[in-house]
Amino acid sequence: MAYCPECGIEVSTPRADCPLCGAALQDQPVDAATPFPVTVQRTRHEPYRWVDIRRILFTGLSLLPTLGIVSVLAVNLLQNGSVHWARYAVLSLVTGWAVLALALYQFRRPLKLVWASAGVLAVFCFLLALFNGGQCWWLTLALPILLTVAVLFHWVWRCTYVRRVHWALGSAVILAAVMALCLALEFIIALNLDQDLAPTWSGIVCLVLAPPSLFLLYVRYRLSKKVDLGKLFHR
Repeated sequence: MAYCPECGIEVSTPRADCPLCGAALQDQPVDAATPFPVTVQRTRHEPYRWVDIRRILFTGLSLLPTLGIVSVLAVNLLQNGSVHWARYAVLSLVTGWAVLALALYQFRRPLKLVWASAGVLAVFCFLLALFNGGQCWWLTLALPILLTVAVLFHWVWRCTYVRRVHWALGSAVILAAVMALCLALEFIIALNLDQDLAPTWSGIVCLVLAPPSLFLLYVRYRLSKKVDLGKLFHR
């Protein structure tokens, strides 16, 4: 006879586990005074660690672009006998893979992620210009835009998240960064197209965003010192 340490029943059929609860059977009967004298050590699956999850995601993230690169190169070679248009697709796939890999490993360090991504995109623009005959637009257009975006993000992050500023001041800083980005974009584009450097659409953006920015500064430095905004908005 076999006995179940969990249920306390006798099992006459030859088997290794209990038909009721699935516990491993034992040869000794269960004592009535202590109905559950034997504890069965069950295997518990430990939760996946973030390191393991990240490794799995990186493997899948690397496999898909690799298959795409092989496919694109094979099609281009079969059609034209050389690699011509496939290099653009390969460059785009490698750049996308690099940016996503950086996001996967550096998402807890936003500043490092932004600057590294800007470097990857700068290399992408340089190679793209090189494929098109070595045009210098990447140096006069793409690189200044990437640097502007990275510098403004760095400034906003330092002024808002790192210093833990008031929400009104943080919102005003973000709006100021948007205005600066629009002005810089129009200035860079005008320089490359030999146009007038006077702001047009960027000036309109600044005129629209300037009043709410000033109001947020007023809320931070004047209104919040006179009125408890937390109690006011929770009523």
